[in-house]
This record gives sequence, C-alpha cells and structure tokens, in this order.
Amino acid sequence: MASRVAGAAVLWVVWGYNSLVAVRRRTQNAWAEMDVQLKRRHDLIPNLVATVKGIAAQEVTVFTAVANARANLMNARNPKDKIAANQQVKPRVAGFRSRSLQG
Repeated sequence: MASRVAGAAVLWVVWGYNSLVAVRRRTQNAWAEMDVQLKRRHDLIPNLVATVKGIAAQEVTVFTAVANARANLMNARNPKDKIAANQQVKPRVAGFRSRSLQG
C-alpha cells in the first residue's frame, strides 16, 4: 500500500513538473510571437513614413494648385478672364474635395 502511495506521489510530482514545463514553453512561445509582431511593426515604419511623405507632397501640390487658381480668379479683371479662371478653379476644387473625402 505504501509503495502505491509513493508511486502515485512520484507520478503526481512528474505530472506537476511536466505541467510547469509546458506552461513555461507556452509562455516563451507567446513572448516569441510578441517579438515577431513587434519586429514586423518595426519593419513597416519606414514604409509608413515614405507613404506619408508621398501623400504630403501630393497635398502640397493640390493646395498650391487650388491657391493659384483662386488667386487667378480673384485677379481676373474682365468677364472673359473670370470665366477662364473659374474653369481652372472647378476641377482643382473637385480634386481637392475627392482627395479629402478619401482620407
């Protein structure tokens, strides 16, 4: 009887140790996955910066075009010049609106 109790105790200790090892491995795997995700995020930062720079450059171009078209409209003196300037403003404002609605 005592040997059965001792055997059961040994099995329980072995099972407990194996359970602790399994928990440690799962924890290490979880941290490794976190490291992988953080590395991926770190690797994407240069792409994000390049995208933002490209969009910023495009916005500067759009804002400049809209401002120039508006200035031409405000500086137009006769009706013919005002009509021509207005024809320049319309597509630029429409492009500005569509880009601002996309973002």
